[in-house]
Amino acid sequence: MESTPRGIRIVDGLALAVSRAGVVVSLAVLVVMLAATAYDVFSRFVFDKPIAGIIEFSGVYLPAFTFLGLAMTQRLKGNINVTFGLQLLSPRRRKVAEFFGILLSLLFAAVMAWQSSAGAMFSFDVREYHWGVVGLGLTIWIWPAKAAVAVGLWMLCLEYVVELLRALAQLTGRLSIETKMVEVKSHV
Repeated sequence: MESTPRGIRIVDGLALAVSRAGVVVSLAVLVVMLAATAYDVFSRFVFDKPIAGIIEFSGVYLPAFTFLGLAMTQRLKGNINVTFGLQLLSPRRRKVAEFFGILLSLLFAAVMAWQSSAGAMFSFDVREYHWGVVGLGLTIWIWPAKAAVAVGLWMLCLEYVVELLRALAQLTGRLSIETKMVEVKSHV
């Protein structure tokens, strides 16, 4: 098989680095949420004193955990992929259908990322916080979680751009259309 064009390799390397960073931050958020929840449960049953704001914190930052991992999930082909009827098409037509599917996914993710970015900036501007713990003197900022959702969606867009470039290279004959799972794993 031909070598992947240099431009695609560069963008793919950038997307891989960004996706890995997203997974690391996502897992860090998860570890903090799990540790805080475990400590809250322990404190509640041993000392009969729950930790104020833990439930709110976990609820606010759960989307950050979810969205920061989307790009790597896409890279690993872990997201849902509807292939109904594609097996009836020739490999080239299947690749054309895949190209347009990726393009639509990219456009949808970009609109979501754009709107999420606007929401995160507004949340930052007004210093939005979770209202459930105000009386306790705690402030759980919401804008970092909203920013993480926007960043995760932009990272997903970058993964879609890589897939789009790869599909375009396959359609123009710069790469073989048939892709084996070994090739997919080599991009991780």
